[in-house]
Amino acid sequence: MFTIKRFGDYSIFESKIDVGMYVTRKIDQIEIKLKKLFNSDRIDGGQIIKGQKKTQENGPLDFFKNLNFESLEKSKFSKLQKSIKLIYSDDEYRYDVTFSINLKDIMPTDEQEFDQDTITDCKVEFKRYDLDENSSPLGSLDKTIKIEDIDGELFQQLLLELDEQFPSTDDDTEFSIETE
Repeated sequence: MFTIKRFGDYSIFESKIDVGMYVTRKIDQIEIKLKKLFNSDRIDGGQIIKGQKKTQENGPLDFFKNLNFESLEKSKFSKLQKSIKLIYSDDEYRYDVTFSINLKDIMPTDEQEFDQDTITDCKVEFKRYDLDENSSPLGSLDKTIKIEDIDGELFQQLLLELDEQFPSTDDDTEFSIETE
């Protein structure tokens, strides 16, 4: 059995497909930027292939030289939200960074046509976990950023903001009360 759609319904359906394609391209661009930041390792299908570290003293790449890259994965489950998740760690913590673009936020209204240049922002979710206990995040930060601003300075800024909101509790001093 065949279904006949009105042209207006068909064109809305087709525009949703096109928007999804453009969002997927933006997620691909974010993936390329993230791979360049962690250029010491190459990723093929979620697998990490170790390479030689390139560092730039006191620059964004210097920030990444003591970090362990763990994974970079695109979400394949949601049709309404495209995302890519980066996981890396240092000596103390594991960090999960998710960049996402929601199709509902960029869909044109009935009076407007879609323009791919309007996809300029994405949501970033930055979480810090203890390496020993991965159950709940020690801190979480959500914000909307420009896709073009994804670079080493962004990661440094996110880490500073997370440290301000959720200070580290790694003091070796113990709290004790003495009673007589």
